[in-house]
Formats: sequence, C-alpha cells, structure tokens
Amino acid sequence: MAGPDLLVVSDCVMDVHLRVGSFPIPAGAVEASPDYVISPGGSCYLAAAAAKFGARVEVVDVVGDDALGSQLLSEMERAGVSMRRVRRFGSTGIVAVLEDGRGRSTFIGSWGSGSQLTRSDLERAVDDGPRMIYVSGYSLLGSPRREAVESVPMLAREAGASVAVDPGPVTGSSAQLIGAAEVVLLNEEELQRSLPDLKPYALLVVKMGPRGARAHHGQQRIEVPAIRVDNPVSEVGAGEVFDGVFLAKLLSGSDVGEALRWAAAAAGLKLRGIGLDSIPDPREVEEILGR
Repeated sequence: MAGPDLLVVSDCVMDVHLRVGSFPIPAGAVEASPDYVISPGGSCYLAAAAAKFGARVEVVDVVGDDALGSQLLSEMERAGVSMRRVRRFGSTGIVAVLEDGRGRSTFIGSWGSGSQLTRSDLERAVDDGPRMIYVSGYSLLGSPRREAVESVPMLAREAGASVAVDPGPVTGSSAQLIGAAEVVLLNEEELQRSLPDLKPYALLVVKMGPRGARAHHGQQRIEVPAIRVDNPVSEVGAGEVFDGVFLAKLLSGSDVGEALRWAAAAAGLKLRGIGLDSIPDPREVEEILGR
C-alpha cells in the first residue's frame, strides 16, 4: 500500500468556541456565550482540508483515552484522515477559543497528553513512507514533544520526504525546522522574524489576510488576491485551511500559482463558519475560481 502524501505532525486539540461581547474581559466578569461549537482544532484543520482536497493524509499525535479523544478521532476519520498513528492515553488537549465576532480572538488551553509525543511515535509514522512531512511551530511547545519534533529534518532525510513548516507565532523556536524546510508557510509578521533562517531555495508562501497571498521561489514571485466574504464568522483555522489546500494541490502536481489561488479561495470561504464543517467543498472553490 502506498504511503501517505502528507504526514501531519499534529498539535490536534479539541477547540471549544465561545462568543464574548468584547475584549479585554475584566477580571471577575461573568459572560454567557449565545452558543458554542466543539470541534477538532490546531493542525487537525490542515489535515482535514488537505484530505478534502484530494491528498492522502496521516496524522501522528497523542490524544487522550477519553470521550473528547474519541470524538476527535471520529471526526477526523470521517474527514478522510488516517489516524492510525495516533497514540491514546490520559486526557485530550483542549482550547477555549474566545471570539468577539469582529475578527479578534483569545486562546486558553492545555496540551493534555499531546505534549507526550515521542521520537518513537514519529519513527513509526515516517516508516509509512510519506512524501511530505508537515510541522507547525505549535508542536514545539511542551516536552518531550519538542525534542521529538526537532528530529523531523533528520527523519525526513532518511525517508526521502520533503518538509513543510508553518512556524506560527513560535518563530524563534522554529529556526532549526525553518532552515530544513523545502516549503515555509507564514504571515508577514512571522516572515520578518524568519528571514535569517530560510533556505535560499525554499518555496516561501506568505499569507497576507484580506490582501491575499504571495509565493517566492528563487527569482519567481506570484501574488494572488483574497476573495471577498461578506459577514465573516470566524478567522480561526483559516491559516491552517490555506496550508492544507496549498500542500494538497502542490502534491497533486499543480504549479505554485494554481496551488496559491486554490488555497487563498478556500481560506476565504472558511471564514463563513466554525470548525471542520466550515472547510469548503473543492467544487465550490473551483466554481469561484472559474468565475
């Protein structure tokens, strides 16, 4: 059996989305959210988006042997993602996502058993023969997970796999991974902190929010606009959806420009909702791009 196109070294947690009136929330305040959504978050968004857009995706992670862990696995498997390399024990990581409905959010969470990912977990997953290994900077938070994730470049070389990295806000701690990556995906603020660590031949993808996205590869520069979305609901997970769709299209043989257009459109459409169900259908993205 062929190995996965994409192995996601995951930071999967269960997100609990709650709406607040405004920020900052003063100490002692009591608020009641009008509704809530519980859904897999973190790199689960990326894995589900990549699978939805045609990639064979496998996740390596540790989740709890509890009801939340069972829900996370069930939703991801339903999304077409292989979770056979997910080890279970203890409690599942959880994040309270507080959003004000105007694009601002705050996250408060716990890794749970997710911080216990080991190099042995990664070695077993890499033995499946992935074409590409994706790592998020969030995976460097917590030990022994950090030490395990730092071994990804060496394991990838031994397996003949390429490495894709999105450092997120943990840019400084991601220098070793950024320096080993063939594909680096980040926003403009993260780019400024990461420039000294980039390989000169890396494919650099810069997410620019409402201004779209651009890619740099050698002397080539490609820029695409964002799509307009009226009344966006939540920005949480849009960056991961962008990454997942971009990598899926790249792995399917699309050129960088086409992958960039699909990713920007998919990330824009994701703004309309919350959770994995907000990942758009490829046919909808294709329709928008064909207009």
